[in-house]
Amino acid sequence: MALVASEVQKVDPAIHPSGVKVKFCKFAFDAAYPAGGEAITHSELGCNRVLGIAQLSACAGYVPVLDVANQKIMAYYGDYSEAGDGPLIEAAAGDIGSPTFYALVVCV
Repeated sequence: MALVASEVQKVDPAIHPSGVKVKFCKFAFDAAYPAGGEAITHSELGCNRVLGIAQLSACAGYVPVLDVANQKIMAYYGDYSEAGDGPLIEAAAGDIGSPTFYALVVCV
């Protein structure tokens, strides 16, 4: 199973003359999170490419980050170890518990 995305509510007027759309969406990560993030299914969002996301709700302690080049959403979390490997690191492949979040999505 993959990342599940659904448009929650139409935001009108949300279509710019250039074709850029803004959508209010709900995302649900799969429990079996793959390394490198979960692929976006564009048909679920009614667009061809996601340009950006703005997270609007909590995501069970994870910070969802859009990988624009690969069209994936990655799950990061705060790493407070003394190893000094940075403030946020990507979740390891495996079970992250199916967290969900709401976001504004900018797409074409």
